[in-house]
Amino acid sequence: MGAITGNGTVFSWGTPSSETAVGQVVSVSGPSVSTATIDVTDIAGSEKTFIAGMVDGGEVSLEVSYDPATAATNHGVMTTALLAGTATDGWKITWSDGAHVSALGIVTSFSASAAIDDKVTASFTIKVTGPVTFAVS
Repeated sequence: MGAITGNGTVFSWGTPSSETAVGQVVSVSGPSVSTATIDVTDIAGSEKTFIAGMVDGGEVSLEVSYDPATAATNHGVMTTALLAGTATDGWKITWSDGAHVSALGIVTSFSASAAIDDKVTASFTIKVTGPVTFAVS
């Protein structure tokens, strides 16, 4: 069974098809894609039956070593997108083997954390909007 390493994974954000890498990413997860189910059981049936509903791209979350003042990290751009409240941009996760997943998204949350003798970290959550594209390398 094959596997790939998480080392070398890149998260990018910005104009679709020309997203810019976000720096100092510690972890990324998602998208949490799911399909709604619609109950179509009739009264004569003996088991519940369902059909597929709409696909929800879910969310993507990432944790970064936070540095909003350094343009190369793109952290300030993502925070600005959240504060704008209406910005929909492209995002892309490229795994270490070159495969990737991408879609449009809206930054929906931001949380920073600081502790004694530790780095400042921040978490971003992005709500996926529209279709999600998976591509192998």
